[in-house]
Amino acid sequence: MSSAGQRVSGAGAPRADGQHGGGDGHGAAPLEEYRPVFVGPTRSRLEQLFTKYPTKQACLLPALWMVQEERGWISEPAIGEVAKVLDLTPAYVKGVVTFYTMYHTHPVGRHFIQVCTTSPCNICGAEDVMKALVWETGCGELGATSPDGRFTVIEVECLGACGFATPILIDDDFIESVTPDKVPGILQRYK
Repeated sequence: MSSAGQRVSGAGAPRADGQHGGGDGHGAAPLEEYRPVFVGPTRSRLEQLFTKYPTKQACLLPALWMVQEERGWISEPAIGEVAKVLDLTPAYVKGVVTFYTMYHTHPVGRHFIQVCTTSPCNICGAEDVMKALVWETGCGELGATSPDGRFTVIEVECLGACGFATPILIDDDFIESVTPDKVPGILQRYK
């Protein structure tokens, strides 16, 4: 099985709902001009995928990952850009983005923390792990981003490691058998 710090994909992990980050306390943050993602090396990576898939549409999930890798989340303008480069409609792309839970549709912290709180993990103390993460990160509540922009903590239904309760996923790092007393040491690894 997995060991602490092993790299895995974040596929299938639920995301937090709601808008976080940005703003000056006086209404909406000023809009920045959208910078295309699919230029230079990122465009080359996408075009290489075109040769491995039967259609451009089949490259949709990897293309969305590329956007999220570059920007941290998938904005409406990014949805439009993906649609254009893959010859799809923005509505189709948005439907996929909002269907799959591994894509962020709003800004999140630099480190996205997912805590498994299903029954086996709850029996082993997942609620206390979650509370420790929210407290130690300074997020204040689930789904919120810490004031320094470092962390966002959410609970998820299952990380598929019931034998290693409580598992958490920080970015793509799978960490098993987390207890509240281990949380400060774990977070020190993420600057």
